[in-house]
Amino acid sequence: MLFLDEPTTGLDTFTAFTVILSLKRLAQQGRTVVATIHQPSTEIFNLFDDLLILSRGQIAYCGPVKRVVSYFSRHGFPCPQY
Repeated sequence: MLFLDEPTTGLDTFTAFTVILSLKRLAQQGRTVVATIHQPSTEIFNLFDDLLILSRGQIAYCGPVKRVVSYFSRHGFPCPQY
């Protein structure tokens, strides 16, 4: 299991994407990767499989990335595209 705290902080866009892509490849090989990240780019966000979103210390969403937009829309928080 690999835990990372903001692995893209201070990196340029290309390097940040490359780091997350490398972590994605590790996860695809069966390793568990857990990371915190603030305000990822759309390209980086789309590499994630699952999300745990916190708001004021409470879980706001926990589940697959592909369902997060519809989840928040159903709860009165429509998300703009990208």
